[in-house]
Amino acid sequence: MEEIRTQWQREKADRNRSVKEQAEATEKQRQREKEEYEYTLKNELACEKVQDIANRAVTSARRESYSAPVHPSNIPVRDES
Repeated sequence: MEEIRTQWQREKADRNRSVKEQAEATEKQRQREKEEYEYTLKNELACEKVQDIANRAVTSARRESYSAPVHPSNIPVRDES
């Protein structure tokens, strides 16, 4: 009877250890996934920021190259009507 009890306790301890190891492995995996998600999110935000800066620069350059004259011209305009 004592042998059976000892074996049962050993099996129970093995099961508990196995469950604990699985829980720890799952927690480590979740932590890795969380870190990967945060890294990816930061990278995407950085890319969006760079893209926004580039878009603003292009818009600004377009405004500068197509802006209306600031000083009135002294050259007469021909009326072809």
